[in-house]
Amino acid sequence: MGINDIIDEALALNPDDRYILIDTLVSSLSKSNDNLSHLDIEVEKGLNSKLSQKSHKTIFEDLKSKYV
Repeated sequence: MGINDIIDEALALNPDDRYILIDTLVSSLSKSNDNLSHLDIEVEKGLNSKLSQKSHKTIFEDLKSKYV
């Protein structure tokens, strides 16, 4: 089954079922982005840290080695 077949079947659904499908798909995208949301927090902590003597370059290198 190709994407066009899936779209055709989705368009044939009643409006309530289409809404459920849309909500499920959007939620699945949000969940995949959550895997990276912790990086924003780590970057902010590093950039805004008053205790850190590290340069911005070092902070980003540390994050890269930890997560990439």
